[in-house]
Amino acid sequence: RDIDQHESQGNNLLQHLFGAKITVLDKENRPRQKELIQARYDQLKAEGRTPYCPRRPDTVDLDALAYAESGLEIAHQCRELGINPSYIYLCAVDTTQAGVVLALENIASPIKVRGFSPLSNQPDRCADMAQIANQGAQRLGLDTRLEASHFDNDDTFVGVRYGIPTEAGLEALHTVARSEGILLD
Repeated sequence: RDIDQHESQGNNLLQHLFGAKITVLDKENRPRQKELIQARYDQLKAEGRTPYCPRRPDTVDLDALAYAESGLEIAHQCRELGINPSYIYLCAVDTTQAGVVLALENIASPIKVRGFSPLSNQPDRCADMAQIANQGAQRLGLDTRLEASHFDNDDTFVGVRYGIPTEAGLEALHTVARSEGILLD
């Protein structure tokens, strides 16, 4: 079904702001979602268009490598500011956390990453993140190799579905914004 900007937040809201047409798939069945995405990709190609299909096995690590840059920047800024955080907390299910962990492990940073998944029913997500990170490391010629045990990712705070905020989540956003001046999604 189509979803309008009044029903979205986070990445979905940003996509609306940039004029993207968003279709939310009804079920959180990843294999079925992949089939539907592939069918739409094939349809657009047949129409002579040039679609981008995310999460292709041969390029999924490119997303993670963009986040690896973020991990390096965080470590660099922490060193410059003389601060030593124990953890970075982020919302992630795959490429985001894969990239940040890859970067921090590669430079032997003591900073640990704690991820909070926006999706439920992803039992192999830590193994998937390790595979994506290792693919990225290989692409860059790095010796760093990661395993599922390098990833700490919690899915106990997932609401109704991805991109749809819960009342408790909205309350937390407001509290942090008002008390700390920090914007979260």
